[in-house]
Amino acid sequence: GAMFRQPGTTDAQLAQTAEMIRGQMAAAAGEQRRLMQNTTIAQMIRTESERPAAVEAALASDQAVSAQGFHDLIVTNLIPDVGRIRVPLTVLYVQPAGAPLTAEQIDDYYRISYRDAPQAIVRRVPDSAHFIMFDNAPVFQAALREFLGTAAAAPR
Repeated sequence: GAMFRQPGTTDAQLAQTAEMIRGQMAAAAGEQRRLMQNTTIAQMIRTESERPAAVEAALASDQAVSAQGFHDLIVTNLIPDVGRIRVPLTVLYVQPAGAPLTAEQIDDYYRISYRDAPQAIVRRVPDSAHFIMFDNAPVFQAALREFLGTAAAAPR
């Protein structure tokens, strides 16, 4: 939800935005819903050949649950809870297309967000949109293998 909380945004404004988006997502039907999914997925997956399956999966999902989940994502801030994570943690992120922030600002945002979890590995993945596993599979797979090795070796 951080992308919706620009400086100066109040909790009430954020809740209003979340309500509006939930309503739009829940009410979209037929071709309008397909168009919304195509637009959203095009922003989240650069690799065009991967988009159709993601759109179909989104259309097959429970519309009300998806709308509520997106609402909850917008209004929930888990940053204060990050310090309670005690297990290995790897965070992969991207430079969102059209974001009004530089790569350095995005890097700083993620470093600050996970600073209370010193075990966190925080890494920006180039040449990818939101779904890193589709757009930059080699980097994603290498990070996953590294994480699984770290997690397996972690004390229990």
